[in-house]
Amino acid sequence: VYQYEVVLGGRRVRMDFAAPSVRLGVEVLGLREHGTRQAVVDDSARRRLLKVHGWELLEYTKLDMTRSPRRVAREISEVVA
Repeated sequence: VYQYEVVLGGRRVRMDFAAPSVRLGVEVLGLREHGTRQAVVDDSARRRLLKVHGWELLEYTKLDMTRSPRRVAREISEVVA
């Protein structure tokens, strides 16, 4: 699911992609969205919250997505399986 949102511990958490049936989120880390001090703090809190509530989060850079899309797809498929 693209731009999946879930409420965990009273906080709304959005992931770039998710497979909710297996509690897997995928985040694409770009500098514009994730490259500030506040974004690092927020991302860390979000990762912990997801983990506490039984979610796994795979994080990729935009370069991963463009240079190695087959590897990314394989890794996601392995986790889902």
